[in-house]
Amino acid sequence: MGILGDILVATEQDALAYDASLEFRKSPTAAITVVYYKSFTGLEFGTLWALASGEPFEMRRHKLRHISHGDEGERWLEAFPEELVAVLSALPEAELASLAARWAATDELRLSHMLPEHAEPVVRDLRRLAAQARHEGKGMYLWGSL
Repeated sequence: MGILGDILVATEQDALAYDASLEFRKSPTAAITVVYYKSFTGLEFGTLWALASGEPFEMRRHKLRHISHGDEGERWLEAFPEELVAVLSALPEAELASLAARWAATDELRLSHMLPEHAEPVVRDLRRLAAQARHEGKGMYLWGSL
């Protein structure tokens, strides 16, 4: 069994609907953009936030905002804080490969055998989704499930 980690660009209401309904997840509305990943939790995105901001990682500062979770903890919904969305959307093209390599070298990603060449497309997706969220006035969310 693995961890699913879908990244959404949506309103909070649509993100909650995505979380609440398997049918909605199978066929999300056009108002939601979804990118499907495995093995990512808020912790990995927190470490990326710290790296992209040039700060030491601090769990209390670099964490996603809890929105909801399933009764038995088998699924969760977290929001990317606006500060993180701003940092991601402003990442310069010339720094993406270097940032991805540093992210892949963190304990969190190294333990999941993430290679820099696999991390870079994720960083690129996150930058694109963050820019879209800012442009559309929506949020970015992590929907996870065991």
